[in-house]
Amino acid sequence: MSSEAKTETAVVEPDVGGKTADAGATKVDGSGAGSELEVVWTNQGTDPGLAAMVAQMSPERRAQVEKKLKRKLDLVLFPTLLAFYILNYIDRNALGFTKIVGIQKDLNLTSTQFATCLSILYVGYCLFQVPSNLMLSKSKPSLYLPFWMGIWAIVSGCAAAVQGYTGLVTVRFFLGIVEAPFFPGAVFLLSSWYTRKEMAMRCAILFGGNMLSNAFGSLIALGVTTDLNGAHGLESWRWLFIIEACMTFGFAIIAVFLLPNYPHNTRWLKGEERAIAIWRLIEDVGVVDDSQSDNVTMWQGFVLAVKDYKTWFLVWNHIFLTVGAGIVVFYPTVVGTLGFSREVTYALIVPPYLLAFATSVYGCHHADIKKERTWHMLGSIGITCVGLIILASSLNTGARYFSLFLVTCSVYIAFDCNLAW
Repeated sequence: MSSEAKTETAVVEPDVGGKTADAGATKVDGSGAGSELEVVWTNQGTDPGLAAMVAQMSPERRAQVEKKLKRKLDLVLFPTLLAFYILNYIDRNALGFTKIVGIQKDLNLTSTQFATCLSILYVGYCLFQVPSNLMLSKSKPSLYLPFWMGIWAIVSGCAAAVQGYTGLVTVRFFLGIVEAPFFPGAVFLLSSWYTRKEMAMRCAILFGGNMLSNAFGSLIALGVTTDLNGAHGLESWRWLFIIEACMTFGFAIIAVFLLPNYPHNTRWLKGEERAIAIWRLIEDVGVVDDSQSDNVTMWQGFVLAVKDYKTWFLVWNHIFLTVGAGIVVFYPTVVGTLGFSREVTYALIVPPYLLAFATSVYGCHHADIKKERTWHMLGSIGITCVGLIILASSLNTGARYFSLFLVTCSVYIAFDCNLAW
């Protein structure tokens, strides 16, 4: 065969923001073998012919397919994860709402014991997050995340049966363990579909599930504790745990059919959409990272993360942000100290969280547009500090309630930017 017959039929030079990607030109020869892109496809268990499909797309066609892909993700993947997160926090924060209707008195808990029950969840939560994400990377998210959702629904429902401090603190500890897989798993799954420049706003909306759960959870608690107190001989707080656990378990079953896996093995992706879903992430992180990922064991991946200074920088960022935002765990208790009735207290919890959802989405969208994280985080942290100072130093009811708006509307912007970073 002549040398002319062996010439390359296509050259892919991915354009990222008007510039050629650093990964270099990826070539697809006439035989359909031997290119870097095809190696990536093969390692991910995907048809190497998709490499040629990407190479043959015009820029206009690619933009059209990518837009359609993101629309699907935003209509299927994202709402499912958001509903997951809302239910995750509704179950987690149910205990805080039950204090207003007397769980502490019914179980003869001291203030220290009640605070321990609130906080012990995070011990189990922290212990299981890293192992869970390592397992998720080797599993199908469409089964893995709904499985743990069903388990945490059962554990959360067990809180309705506790008779004292020992039972409640045990349930809360195990609830932390079984809830741990969700949030880091959700962020990991999002990063398997969206590029870095698309992540901050979506993390903000996802983390907004926390805020929406507190708003909705307060309204659910108001309805349940008003209408079901004493029904079938059970206190209203027991009904709250039962009803919220049933909601979560029901959605876990539905989520199995809604949640996608990864770009290379999601059943409702075909042809061009699958090719673009994989290739745009290769552009975003580099061919070498993706092509070698299957050759790295879970332990090796863990060691690499531990050795990377950027990991520890983000870890300490998140620790400090979590400490600053710790007030949200005791939010119903703090609002309860303002001196209003039970019904008004539940209602007062809602507005700060709804406004916080809007401000966090806007703040992170602005960070995406400006392609900047540091100053958005520092600015929001400064506002959080002002709110905490007012809350700690003032006895004025209006000033203290205003400080809750400042804290909730600012700290989540820093959280979301840090997660997307």
